[in-house]
Amino acid sequence: MVRDFLERLKHSDKTAVVCGEHELAYRRWNHLSSKLCDESLKNVKGKLVGIFLPNGIAYVVSYFACLYANKVIVPFHTGSTMNELLYTINLCSLSTLVIQEESLKEVEVLIQENRIPMTIVVVNHDGTVCRVVEYFQALFHDEQYGDELQDVVVMLHTSGTTSKPKRVMLTNEGLQNNIKAHSESLNFTENEVCLIQLPMVFGYCNTAQFLTHVYLGARIVINPYPFMAADFFKLVDRWKITNFTVVPSILIALARCKKLSFDISSLRVICFGGSAIPENYLREMIEKYPTISYVQTYGLTEAGPRVTTLPPEYCKEKIGSVGCAIPGVEIKIVDDSGMSLPNGEKGEVIVKSKGMMKGYFRCYEETQAIIHNGWLHTGDLGYISEDNYLYIVGRKKNIIITGGQNVSPEEVEEVISSCNDVKDVKVYGISDDLLGEKVAADIVVVQKTESVIEQVKQECQNKLSKYKIPSEFQIVDTIARTYNGKVKRN
Repeated sequence: MVRDFLERLKHSDKTAVVCGEHELAYRRWNHLSSKLCDESLKNVKGKLVGIFLPNGIAYVVSYFACLYANKVIVPFHTGSTMNELLYTINLCSLSTLVIQEESLKEVEVLIQENRIPMTIVVVNHDGTVCRVVEYFQALFHDEQYGDELQDVVVMLHTSGTTSKPKRVMLTNEGLQNNIKAHSESLNFTENEVCLIQLPMVFGYCNTAQFLTHVYLGARIVINPYPFMAADFFKLVDRWKITNFTVVPSILIALARCKKLSFDISSLRVICFGGSAIPENYLREMIEKYPTISYVQTYGLTEAGPRVTTLPPEYCKEKIGSVGCAIPGVEIKIVDDSGMSLPNGEKGEVIVKSKGMMKGYFRCYEETQAIIHNGWLHTGDLGYISEDNYLYIVGRKKNIIITGGQNVSPEEVEEVISSCNDVKDVKVYGISDDLLGEKVAADIVVVQKTESVIEQVKQECQNKLSKYKIPSEFQIVDTIARTYNGKVKRN
């Protein structure tokens, strides 16, 4: 089981996690997680526990405390609005939330206003318990999940293809299969020193970085601050980082940064994925830092997440490819009827593996729509070359990928449509050199006034995470729709 990754290292004094100036040994980590489990989480009501914490030591301690307590983890990005938090609390019937003192006041207002039965476990930055507060316990209703949560470890956020976000159920078996295949594909060992910059609540980081390196008994260095290229080189030099996983916007920032006088000879591998990277920036990185191996990856949260790896020796030769399937993963290209296509022909990418999600939590129909006969339909369009390398050429679904984060246009449209002066709206992605795509919105208004865009922006800021808010708004006369009234999308 995933909980055993830490349990088997409980006597090790090796430094497991570094965050800022703080270090945590495996022995201490196990002690803190066990203590948090026994004192605060083991006996709380409900099967699911939300973690609303930033990247850091408190997050990793709380994560394994939940596993030790046999709870299912529901992690939240700390950039989530209270509106987004409330939606998931209701979807999952969450009755326990682990937070830090800084979030308590805002979360408390949410709970009081909506009369939510909730146990709040407030933890310090070092993972020790500060206090436990209970609300409306008399209103608690014990949910019966049947077999839906059997073997489920964590439920990760995904934008999916509909207006509301969903939770992807990943199991012990699925995570272990994906972690082992990922580490084998990159020849990772216990001597790795991994630098984490991406949010730990995302599938890419949760599995391919965080849990993979605990599984290996390696070291994790967490940068709790916004990414700055100069700070990255300092961290590599100081902690002798061996591998780093990024989205294209970070790789582009590194390519644009002038070479600095730090020792980065320890850095062997940079993995990247999440969206396409312009070839010129990748070539620039290869020329600037030729001793580093650059590994293109492909995956999605629903797949566990890792699907492919492009071996670094083919990085130049097969630039544009996302590589071949990692061990245990099958890939096919199919047409709209589900028939397999031969190599070289474009169609939808579908995948099959033991690392796939169990399904979307409480979204049976949407699970059935994406998984057919054991095959996960990714919504991505691509083809497999004659020598069996996968190339992604576009998307069948509407998702916008900005800085490696998925945005559902329908979710943003729903928020903008709630404004009184908005008659119609279309949200879409536009090309951006740094982020890959930016979010933009076309709006049909009741009456053109100077304040209407400001009203829309304010509504977005109140209800959406920052990365989902359109960076460009345009007032238009009409929004093109299909014969059955759906927004026409490119």
